[in-house]
Amino acid sequence: MNEIRGLLHDVNDELSIAVLELELLLEQGGQDAATSVSLVSSLDACRRAAGSLRQVWARLGPSGELA
Repeated sequence: MNEIRGLLHDVNDELSIAVLELELLLEQGGQDAATSVSLVSSLDACRRAAGSLRQVWARLGPSGELA
């Protein structure tokens, strides 16, 4: 179960980097409308994926056993 937790942690780290980069790009501005829409869509997808990871983590529970 620790391997699964480690994998979830690694994926979450990568998603955090993607979210930060997308947020920075959006804050910078200067993109055309289509690019901005694409960046927002990508950011939303990353946030949904992070939410899914949180659900999996919660299902693992404190003991590491699947609920």
